[in-house]
Amino acid sequence: MLIPPASPSRRRCQRSVILLEVGIVDGQGEGDVDLRERYQGLCDGVLYAAETAEDMYRLGGIDNLLVPRLRETVERLRPLVDSADSRRDLAEDAARLIRLGHDYLELRRSLFGDMTWLGPEPPWRIFGKGPTALAVRARKTVIARDLPAYLLARATADADGRESWSFTILDRPAWANEPGRTWTVSLFGEPDSGERTLHAPPDIEERRTEYQELLYGFHALGITVRPGMLFQLDR
Repeated sequence: MLIPPASPSRRRCQRSVILLEVGIVDGQGEGDVDLRERYQGLCDGVLYAAETAEDMYRLGGIDNLLVPRLRETVERLRPLVDSADSRRDLAEDAARLIRLGHDYLELRRSLFGDMTWLGPEPPWRIFGKGPTALAVRARKTVIARDLPAYLLARATADADGRESWSFTILDRPAWANEPGRTWTVSLFGEPDSGERTLHAPPDIEERRTEYQELLYGFHALGITVRPGMLFQLDR
């Protein structure tokens, strides 16, 4: 016997039961509204914390790419509250947002120090993972202000295992209006295969220093890549 789908009112009732079980409903039938408002407030709080960090640690041209990335990530996490069906879901979603804000603050502090404080050459810095993964390497600009900075950010992923990434070089990262130069590179192969094939435009493969930084960026993200054919044949 076919069982008809639950009506909208029935689904709302079921969700209220779930919310009661996780202790969110306030006892006046406003559980869904209260839950969403509190979760959205947390999202807005992360954005506020990000704004204060951006004002404290200004990163020149890097901000043109990093600042929108943070906001895109927060907006991607906003709808999670509508699919939270248990106390664990709610806790994990909230923890994810809190980690995002903390990691963003630490990233900005580290990059600011990389650019402005004397010390050894800085490593690649990582922010996010999966669809929001991003790697940044700033250089010491205390004396030589025109040393480039590098950014590697995941863009899209296809069902066949192909991923597109944007690789950006900022020639004058200390300048806020530095537009940078961006190339699209691709990874082929299953993410869990151990090694993936990198395809990059010939003009970036021919730039050995920049191409090496691209490989280091993927390595910092925990991705082992096989260089493209042009690079292999020309060794």
